[in-house]
Amino acid sequence: MPDDPLAAHRRPRPRRDPLMLGFHTAGLLLHDEPTAIEELSRIGYSAVTLRPRRGHLDPDSRHLGDWIDRVRGAAERCGVRLVLDADGRFMHDPRVDRGPSLAAANRDEAEGAVRWLETIVDVADRLRATAVTFATGAAPSPLTLTSDEQTLERLAAQIRLLAAAAEGRTTLAIRPASGQAVATVAQYERLLQWLDADPVPGLAADIGEMITGGELPIADRLARNTRSLACVYLCDRGGGVPGDRRFGHGDVALGRVTRSLQSMGFAGPVILRVEGHSEWGLESAAEAFGQISRGD
Repeated sequence: MPDDPLAAHRRPRPRRDPLMLGFHTAGLLLHDEPTAIEELSRIGYSAVTLRPRRGHLDPDSRHLGDWIDRVRGAAERCGVRLVLDADGRFMHDPRVDRGPSLAAANRDEAEGAVRWLETIVDVADRLRATAVTFATGAAPSPLTLTSDEQTLERLAAQIRLLAAAAEGRTTLAIRPASGQAVATVAQYERLLQWLDADPVPGLAADIGEMITGGELPIADRLARNTRSLACVYLCDRGGGVPGDRRFGHGDVALGRVTRSLQSMGFAGPVILRVEGHSEWGLESAAEAFGQISRGD
């Protein structure tokens, strides 16, 4: 007699492939990138996101070539995929947080934004990075369902230039973010109506920004954009504290989000981000990996 007489009548559970988990080094600012890649790989991560910062991923540094060689070497030894988050802070002016905007009405500013992102695409190509994610920059007025068509036309024109520069080299993905011309996934969907670039930039969904923008339920928004989804930035938020929190210390139903991504069959990188907590070092990376792996 079988141990479980009802086994033949039970429906098999749907198979869910493991997610490609990555970690954003914005949470490891006290570690150099090659060391961070090696240690994150030991924890179990298979992808790492890097963001430009002075003295490290710094296109103006005369040591950039050496930095690229060391980072690419570490990634290749560890079998880790790289993603570049182009939204480096204070990279253009030590007194100004953000750089030029793709959606700016001023042509010089918009062209400067394109040149910056083309530089990041060049770095990504040399690093053999999987993707470059970027926010659009601010617009003279926020995009809405009835927004000024001129803003959409300007933004689409700049993104076409970027798509041409990245073709065959890396994947571009727009990250909707609060205060930007494209602040929500819904606005990304609207922008797609104005784009005829081939390939069209994908979507880098930022769960924290989706919560800020009231884009709930998150799973439905993601499922609606399955084809466009290139990367997901996953963080924990809540408790009345602005910004990212350590995983398990906020209010985000992380397990629900990851299960939704698995049910969609999403195969791209899911990048865990704990920005603003670098003093915890690799402990926060290990904590986040354990919680997501358990499906908490």
